[in-house]
Amino acid sequence: MNELLLVVIVQVCLESLPISSSGHMMLASMLCEKLNNFSYALPEHFDHFLHGPTLVVLLTFFFSSWWPVVKRCAGALAAAVRGCKLSDSQQRGVRLAMHVISWAFVADVVSVGVYSIGKLLFKFGLPAVALAKEGIMPNSEILLIGFCVTMLLFAALWVHEKYNDNNKNFLGFINSALILGFVQGLALVPGISRFAINFVTARLLGYPPRRAFQASFVIFIPLVIAGFLVNGVGELIKHPEWFEIFTPALIVTMLLSTIVAYALFVLAHRIVLARKMSMFGLYMIVPIGLLVWLMVG
Repeated sequence: MNELLLVVIVQVCLESLPISSSGHMMLASMLCEKLNNFSYALPEHFDHFLHGPTLVVLLTFFFSSWWPVVKRCAGALAAAVRGCKLSDSQQRGVRLAMHVISWAFVADVVSVGVYSIGKLLFKFGLPAVALAKEGIMPNSEILLIGFCVTMLLFAALWVHEKYNDNNKNFLGFINSALILGFVQGLALVPGISRFAINFVTARLLGYPPRRAFQASFVIFIPLVIAGFLVNGVGELIKHPEWFEIFTPALIVTMLLSTIVAYALFVLAHRIVLARKMSMFGLYMIVPIGLLVWLMVG
């Protein structure tokens, strides 16, 4: 159970940082097996359920951004039902909501497509089949590549912010959604941070830091909601035996981890505004070093 609590802490807390929580969860599992000779099996889709705390963090942090729009849209709907004319504020709210929803929809459709194709390649790809026949697990190698890609993303961000920070979005509405949706789908690879690849890509596209931060999660929140409700809550309801793992210790750990995750998310936002996100590239040396030690040890 202690190992399970560790995994919950790692997944929930590090989801707020651009360092790949799923990659760190895999690394934590490998460390537990290496140091304690203990291998645990989480219920299928439990990682999706752990997106619930992430959803709470995101909706709380961005509350001042989405709640006024929701109120304006609700007011516009009520006015339309009564046959009244919409106010200018309500019209702006509806236009903004439609703009954001359509942009996120395009990006997420692309992400799901890339993700689905990637899963098929991982499942049926010839290299994976060959490694499986030889009894070699490719998880460590793939994770190492993913961590290295995340570190290189921050190196690219550092170069961009130092030498080419024009803050001009040179791509159109649909093009930026297509590109961000595509790179978000690449986060399928363990070790590649979805937060990092979205944010760095948005910055390279010319988005200012604050807008790049917001865009990174505008296209992520719908996927979090869908994953949590369908693959998380939905699957747990289908398999009531999985509820046995929800001990008081686990519930308290999830609550405390959510609070810590929110604090880390606020910290990440401040680092974004200070244009210091590239510092996470230095941190990536730590998981890369640990993973190399596990692979050669």
